[in-house]
Amino acid sequence: MRLLMLAVLAALSLVACNTKFVGESCSNSNDVCDSVLFCREDFPGGFCTEPCSPRGDSAGCPLDSLCINEGGRLMCSPVCTHDTDCRSQEGYECRGESGSSVRACRVKPQTDGGVP
Repeated sequence: MRLLMLAVLAALSLVACNTKFVGESCSNSNDVCDSVLFCREDFPGGFCTEPCSPRGDSAGCPLDSLCINEGGRLMCSPVCTHDTDCRSQEGYECRGESGSSVRACRVKPQTDGGVP
């Protein structure tokens, strides 16, 4: 019985190590976003998020994230103060959201024929 419990605990710790949180990259079914999140594979490098409401509020999102309108959908995104908080090398920046004084990580607007 003890060995079984140890095996279960070891397996759970491995899964926890691979769990990704709001705003982290994800690319396929092998990348596991936190249990309530899903992967927006249509975003640069993928983006772990969840649906939310109301826009500009953090109540419906995990800690340190904000409900934003991105790509026509309400979703949770990490709160930020600088572009470097937002995977800026992958095409994200720190911008405000209507209805909130807090800024969140957003996909950089497309310029120059689709290059962020």
